[in-house]
Amino acid sequence: MNTCRDQVCQSKLPRDGPRALCGRITPAFLGATVRKKFDIEWCQNYARIRGGECLSPEYKGVHTALEYRCAVGHVWHARPAKHIYEGSWCPQCLSGKPVPEDEVRALVESRGLTLLGGFKGSKEKMTLQCSNGHLWHCTLVNFKNTKHGCPDCSQVADTYARTKTRKYTAKDIRARASMHLGTCLTLAEAPDDYRIATKDRGRFRCADGHEWETLFSSIIRGHWCPQCAFGAGRA
Repeated sequence: MNTCRDQVCQSKLPRDGPRALCGRITPAFLGATVRKKFDIEWCQNYARIRGGECLSPEYKGVHTALEYRCAVGHVWHARPAKHIYEGSWCPQCLSGKPVPEDEVRALVESRGLTLLGGFKGSKEKMTLQCSNGHLWHCTLVNFKNTKHGCPDCSQVADTYARTKTRKYTAKDIRARASMHLGTCLTLAEAPDDYRIATKDRGRFRCADGHEWETLFSSIIRGHWCPQCAFGAGRA
């Protein structure tokens, strides 16, 4: 019989169990727990089972990428942690057949946009243009998942995108500026229901003519002209 080596608890251990009856962790339990070893041989065997090979000669940890080649000949880099926890393999083979450019162009045009240049893959950035001439870059994956289209046009036109996380409007900011007898130059011509992000910056002018830029969140919290606050205001 094994005994717990704790001086306070001398509980007896059964022959078929490494844990003490008191629930304490014993040396026998620690010896029974064997941690699986991951090294370059493990990675090579992982690739060999899948018909490929590991091209990297050295293993530097589960979070350091190694180079692999699959049975088809695709070469890529991946961290061993992706294999250990997710069972991943060649991203090109797992992604299925490549998407034809004609289908991508038809999808883009169905949303009133134009695809400029060619299409190089679902994970490569493509150049898009809206009807107002704005240009931006995004992948096909992001394009399919987004509902807002052109990021510049959505600042005003897409009400859903702005009302979901932005509860302050241009009217709110102008009202706070007028409380200090000042104006917000950035939102001077914006509609009253135009929603702003508190992390964005705006330009303001106080009653004494001082101009400065600050976060909208600073104005919402009640801050105002920094020059007047430090005694450079009215004489």
